[in-house]
Amino acid sequence: MRRKRLAILTVVVLAILPLGTVKRTVITAKTLSQYPQKYQRTWYHYDNNGKFDTVEFTAKSFKAVDRNSPHRLTDTMTLHVRSVNSRFFKRSRHPQWGAARLVGKHHLRLTGWNQPEYTGANYHVEQRRYQQQTVTVLTQTNSVETWTYEHYFTSQSLAKLIGNAHFPGDVYATSY
Repeated sequence: MRRKRLAILTVVVLAILPLGTVKRTVITAKTLSQYPQKYQRTWYHYDNNGKFDTVEFTAKSFKAVDRNSPHRLTDTMTLHVRSVNSRFFKRSRHPQWGAARLVGKHHLRLTGWNQPEYTGANYHVEQRRYQQQTVTVLTQTNSVETWTYEHYFTSQSLAKLIGNAHFPGDVYATSY
């Protein structure tokens, strides 16, 4: 009986002993330090009103200009690195700062510096078919990718040609 208790005690001690000696590594995920190369350019969208909306990515900046509203709307953001898990209400206030991270393999999520995770907008670049031609398209979706806002193209002429065309498989948030 005593041997059985000693054997059980030995097994329990050997099972617990490694817990105190295991080295724990904490990996802190960071946001991107620059936008991926395939995004870095000026992209164009045309709404048949004679004006082009633009989205421009450089290595560390983002600028969106909406010329279709009664007043020209401009959104700018300078990219900065932060921990993905940082609490947005504890960050210092920087209205022109933003963060970006890749979501999945192909989607880029942009958030303002003081926005919580899962807000902001997603963008992705892909090859789409339009009238039997392959075109490169920047698509803007909401942050959970349930609907598409707009498509942007690599040139003004292409944006004017395609306009507000809808692509199969996308659910659109607006009714144009």
